[in-house]
Order: sequence, then C-alpha cells, then structure tokens
Amino acid sequence: VVELYTTQDCSSCPPADALLTELAMRPDVVALSLHVDYWDYIGWKDPYGSPMNTERQQRYATELGLRYVFTPQIIVDGRTSLVGSDRVAVEAAIAAARVRDKAVRIGFRVEHGGTAVIDAGVAPAAGATVWLATYDSSHETEVKRGENAGRTIRNANVVRSFERMGTWTGQALEIPLNLANAAARGR
Repeated sequence: VVELYTTQDCSSCPPADALLTELAMRPDVVALSLHVDYWDYIGWKDPYGSPMNTERQQRYATELGLRYVFTPQIIVDGRTSLVGSDRVAVEAAIAAARVRDKAVRIGFRVEHGGTAVIDAGVAPAAGATVWLATYDSSHETEVKRGENAGRTIRNANVVRSFERMGTWTGQALEIPLNLANAAARGR
C-alpha cells in the first residue's frame, strides 16, 4: 500500500501526483492519494483536502517517530516515510516491503452481493484492522490560485473516506459491504 499525502496547493506535489498515477496502474501496488487541508490558507482550497486525511498523516508521524508532516509525503506499507516525488526511494521502499512481507499472503475477494471475504491465514498477534477505502479513480482540476495557479493537476485514486470494517485474527472473515453507499461517497 502506497499512500501519498498531497495537496493541489503545493508546488512540489505535482511530480509526486504523477508518480502515484503511475503506481496506481501497477497490479502489485494499492496506490492512494490523500489530500490534506493544512495548505488551504495560501490561496487555493484543494477540493479534495480533508481533515480526515490530515489526521491520518499526523497519526503516521506519531507512530513513525517523525517530528513533522509534509507534502508530498509517501508512506509505504504503513512503515516507511519518504519524499513523495523521490521515485528511486519510493521504488526501493516498495521492493523492500515486497521482500519483507513475502510470507504474508491474504486471500481476499468480494463476492456477488457485496460481501468481503478474507480467507483464513496467519495474522499478526494483535490481529489486523480491515479498512474500506472509498476513492475516485481520477480527477483533473484547473488550479486558479496559489502556488500552482494556472496549472491543471491530475490526481489518481483520490480517497474520499476510510471506514473501519473489523479485525482479522487469522480466522476466515466475512464482512457485509454496502457498495451502493460506498459508491455514493465518491463522485
């Protein structure tokens, strides 16, 4: 999982947005764009900026022992913080996560009718939180003010909501999903 903390207000973010768009096309990566709201004061209010995303980024800072949050910031697998436009470092972190977690295999599918099924397997000792991320696959925005005034920003996999669905303890787990409700959260 690659999470990009970004904003349309920051002139350093478009290269990271472009990298995330490329990562979103890879079958081995879950790429999510989380727009923060703490840049909104400089002249452009990011239409996808959210306090929920800002809070999530701040929790990562605490968990990872970081002194501050920044944009563009990429978090790989909830463990590694990087400058979001540093392609070489991001690719290396993805490769390291793949090696580190190669023994972890989770069977997951959504069955007809909207039930998420996680197969039995080996879970972390404390279990694993299951999240439903609702996102829009792409957006193109003409920025009118701020650091990116006059630019058209393209964003992929723009997160609109996160919902805690349960905890997987290694036992097979079925979670009913309201897919119509989830789809309504996006655009």
